[in-house]
Amino acid sequence: MDFLVPLAGTLIFGFLGAVGFYHAFKRYNPDDHFLDIMSTYPTWMQFVAELFLWMTKKLFPEQVHRKVYRAAAFLFGVLMCGFISIFWIFR
Repeated sequence: MDFLVPLAGTLIFGFLGAVGFYHAFKRYNPDDHFLDIMSTYPTWMQFVAELFLWMTKKLFPEQVHRKVYRAAAFLFGVLMCGFISIFWIFR
């Protein structure tokens, strides 16, 4: 029974990490948007991702904005993998 909490954490944070890695490594098309799968997210996650995307568009030029957004998405995925490992180490 002591493996249920790490397993639940793996499922939750694994989903969020997979979404982060998806946005970091997906192929860019000019008519495509980064937020095309936001309808599957919880509302708070959609708000945070759209706010961050809006901030990067306002603060950086177009080429740099995409790289900053991808780097942040990759770091988010790595952070979620770190949370998963903490769940399993300290169970």
